[in-house]
Amino acid sequence: MIAGIAAKDRPFYARVLGLHYIRPSGLLCFFFFEGAIALATLLALAELVTWWAVVVLPGAIAIMVKINDLIAGFGARSAARAQARAAVRSATRRAAKREAKAAGRQAALASAAADGGPAQVDDEDFPDEVPAVGRASVPQPYAGLAAPDEVRSSQARRRQSAAHRYD
Repeated sequence: MIAGIAAKDRPFYARVLGLHYIRPSGLLCFFFFEGAIALATLLALAELVTWWAVVVLPGAIAIMVKINDLIAGFGARSAARAQARAAVRSATRRAAKREAKAAGRQAALASAAADGGPAQVDDEDFPDEVPAVGRASVPQPYAGLAAPDEVRSSQARRRQSAAHRYD
């Protein structure tokens, strides 16, 4: 059984080629094999190719289909590896966040005990998640950046100077 389809349910053409990653339908397999024979026959009758094309063309198409299946397999395996790496990265990030949260609570408890206050820490002080948009964290403003008006004016000057160069 390959990709949830029993071997007897797959078209004969796909079983003969041993396709693992692409699943052509019965109609597509018909066009790959019988259609290639019909096309080669028509080309041979029109004397555009020799009669060897009737044998060679279906074989060439079968080789191309098998190569396409192999390439699809490489892509599927690399996608699976990328998913596994992403899962490890996200698990590592979650663990680091938990450790940082626990360390923050311990520090807050220690400072509260040193002040002689109650040894209680609110969970609101230590949120589980940082605000995010999609997957990226929300960028914080940086004081060293130019003001938006300055950026716009410098961009406008660049556009104007470029326009004058081509006049």
